[in-house]
Parts: sequence; C-alpha cells; structure tokens
Amino acid sequence: MSLKRICIVSSYPLSILRGGLDIQAERTFEEMSLLDTNYKYEFFDWRSKQPADAYHFFGIPPYLWEIIDSIHEEQKPYIVTMLSGGRQTFFNSWSRDRIKRSFGMRSNSKILNNASMVAMITEDERNLLRRTFGIPLEKTVVIPHFVDETFFTTSAEIWQRERGIAPFLLCVGIIQERKNQLLLARVANSVKLPLVLIGGPLVGEKAYAAEVGEEMKQNAKYGGAWIKGLAQTDPLLISAHRACRAFVLLSKAETQPLSVLQAMAAKRPVLLGKSFYTKSAPFSSLPQVNLNSFSEIQASVLQLWEKGEPQPLSDRHRPKCIVNELVKLYRTVLDP
Repeated sequence: MSLKRICIVSSYPLSILRGGLDIQAERTFEEMSLLDTNYKYEFFDWRSKQPADAYHFFGIPPYLWEIIDSIHEEQKPYIVTMLSGGRQTFFNSWSRDRIKRSFGMRSNSKILNNASMVAMITEDERNLLRRTFGIPLEKTVVIPHFVDETFFTTSAEIWQRERGIAPFLLCVGIIQERKNQLLLARVANSVKLPLVLIGGPLVGEKAYAAEVGEEMKQNAKYGGAWIKGLAQTDPLLISAHRACRAFVLLSKAETQPLSVLQAMAAKRPVLLGKSFYTKSAPFSSLPQVNLNSFSEIQASVLQLWEKGEPQPLSDRHRPKCIVNELVKLYRTVLDP
C-alpha cells in the first residue's frame, strides 16, 4: 500500500522570499523526508495534478484563501502553522476579522476553524490566537520552531580560519528598519566594539540600508564587517554563531526570531531589545534593554561583552523532537 502524501505549503515561493515561516517550511520538508518514513512529504507544486492526502500550510496569507477553500470543499484535511505577530496586532486582527465575517467574506477565523488542526509555536501564541479567532482548544497544538542540529554542534573553527580569532558582536537578519541594525551599529561605534552584520538589505529599504552601510564603514575601524550574502546553511554563518562574543538583536517587533534561537543553540550570550515577543519563553530568560534609551543600550552591550553568559536552548527545539511532534499531529489528522 502506498504511503499517504502530505503537502507542505510555504507562505511565499521560496525563490522570491524566504522569511522565518518560509525557512521553517523548507527545513520541515527536508527533516521530515530524512527522519520519518510514516508518510511521503512533498513541497507544494502548482503543476501537480495529484491531490495530497493532507496539506500543511505555514502561514495563510489572503491570496491562498481560495486554494484553502477548494481543499476544504474537496474534504481534504489541512493543517495551519500560525504566528500571531504579537499582542500589538491583537485588536487590529480581531476587528478586521469580525468585519469580514459580518459581510460574509473569507476571514482568518473561518480558515482556521475549518482546519483540522492549528499549530502555534508557544503557549502564549496559542492563547492569543484562540482568543482572536475563536479556535477550539482541542484543535490546537504547540510545536516550537526547530533549530538545525548544526547550530547545537557547531564550532568557531571555520569562522576563525577564514575571518580571524578576534571576538565580535553578531547580528543576523535582513537589514530593515524594524530590526534596528542602524541603532545597533551606532551603539557599537559609540563603545568601539566590532560588530558583524550578516544579511542583505530588504527590498524597499535601500535608504535605511545605506545608513547602516555608513555606520558599518566606521565600525570596520574596530574590526567589524557587513556580510550580505550568506545562506542559512552556509558553514561560515553557522560557525559565526559560535565564534562571536555575543549576539544582539534590538528589533522593535518579532514573532520568534530564528537567529536568536540559533545563537542560544550555539551557547552564546544574547541581548534583546524589549518587545512583545521577549515576554515569552525562551526569550523571557534573556537580558533585555529599553530601546528608547541609548545610554542604557550602551551599558547593556558593554556588560554583555564583558560578563555575558549563555542561556542554552531546550532540546525541544532539536529537529528529532520537532519531527516526532509533527508525526503525532499528522497521525491525529490522517489516522485517528
């Protein structure tokens, strides 16, 4: 008897955009294919004429709603992994959803309530999304982001061989105003510490990226660098997480930044800017700083550099643990 097929659908085509959820979809597909033989896993292919036995959506942007409705009408089960975007979007999401429902329009609450199961990454996310969209508790499950095993086992060797042994602050992510790399670069320059930024500029924020570039030219005097073109799987990027003195993210808003989880897996000290996401585990245990106080950030960065201690990441984020949780989820849907 042939294996049941599960189709994994990312929010956007990976050739166009690879944000956190899209990377998770890609890595889930790869890890499930390697570690589990209970089902056959496939990435969504617009050309395929063969329906899957179940679909797993990572995010549900409105342009996918018609497809999801068609899947539901065909009585094919689907699962959704969602991020809430934080409490700052709670009221807007709730109010927009109620307006759409009142006019008989497609809405997140309809899509999520028609889903066989909805997965969230933390208990706080589950509680928030349940209140926002009225999802029954029994249709929800918490499965955290997984972090590639290489981040748990990486060494500083590759980075030090290619870039030298000098310590540095590290920040990884697309260069954009929301992530506050400009503020971090200015702080690093003010205290004369080397900063390594890894990530290219976001389309549409070239002016912001240019300002970051100017600050990083100054930081090069202290040994810093802006590296724009490393893939998530690049050994140099992975090794950088272990080679750095500490990891800093002063982002104004996030859901659950993979780069921070990766730094924790690599056992490096971390400093975060206070935000909604930092109130939830595992981020709530990390040092946090008020983003509105330049002097406080300076002092916190210096303290991190001199005395920062790592907070190891739970094994719950390791791929084998996540795969086991997903297999349980798929069995609930396909083989109850």
